[in-house]
Amino acid sequence: MRRTLAPLLLIAALCGLQAPAHADTPFRHEIDAAAQRHGVPVELIEAIIRVESSGNPLAVSRAGARGLMQLMPGTAALLGVRDSFDPRQNIDGGVRHLTALIERFDRLPLVLAAYHAGAGAVTTYGGIPPFPETRSYVTKVLDVFEDLSRRAEATRWAAAPARAERTARHDRPAPHDVFTSADPKMPPLTREELDAIIRAATRETD
Repeated sequence: MRRTLAPLLLIAALCGLQAPAHADTPFRHEIDAAAQRHGVPVELIEAIIRVESSGNPLAVSRAGARGLMQLMPGTAALLGVRDSFDPRQNIDGGVRHLTALIERFDRLPLVLAAYHAGAGAVTTYGGIPPFPETRSYVTKVLDVFEDLSRRAEATRWAAAPARAERTARHDRPAPHDVFTSADPKMPPLTREELDAIIRAATRETD
């Protein structure tokens, strides 16, 4: 079974704007900014932070990884992160690192394995390395990511009637309105179209 990555990033492109982080998410402004800047789903960033550090900006692993997205000192230096304990710097650096891995690997499990064990390990083993900790990490992040994605989608559907009413009054759509394209020349996405995108993003194929 494999979970494809490209449709996840396609959601952001077709919807025009990233969905915002949950209102009760710590450091949501920093997460939103990094998601917008680098085109990575908010829910994926949140999932990695939850599994990596449980949202603790001062977390330090036994191996020496630091901060919310657990950057190793060498990786942080390469990314230009001067203070790994600063949430803004750590999240932006972690997402930039994640983006580089997304460009290198075409499957989300491989991206996550590379984030945890290093791209070299994934290349050496031709897939997810046979490290129990890495395999457990990949499973945990995928589970949290999918759970957050389902919750975010449920929130969007619940708000749909209010959006429809605003559109009928010819009001400007609110920021992060996933039913309205960022390009004013393009028609809004229908529920059926968006639902198809979401299904493609979370599907599992043999």
